Amino acid sequence: MAGNLSYLRGLREHINGFTARAPIQPMTSQWEVTSDPCHLVRTFAFDDHRSMCVFVITVLQAQDASQHYALLEIDFPTVRAELWTHDIDQVTESDTQLARTMDSAYAETQLGGLDMDGHDVDPE
Repeated sequence: MAGNLSYLRGLREHINGFTARAPIQPMTSQWEVTSDPCHLVRTFAFDDHRSMCVFVITVLQAQDASQHYALLEIDFPTVRAELWTHDIDQVTESDTQLARTMDSAYAETQLGGLDMDGHDVDPE
């Protein structure tokens, strides 16, 4: 619990313009941090329907595995994701972890590295 409070305090400082800590790191800079209430927001753009579908399936599987869910707005060629922990209406580590998972899934779909089930095309 103390870790979450520290994290939220750091996030609030970041939102208020302090840069002593960067609580959103190592996520990509494409994530916007909204305030009042604090949410993470990013729009993912796709060149084709297949890569968008693979991304969405991968995100849905990650959400089921973590039991933590994002608001997803799907409107080809984009998917808008909004993350926050609903119980407290703030961003927590669960949200940043899901955001990192979304970033990875997006990168993989842009490289063509996932199939329609969200699995690596060339597993090692």
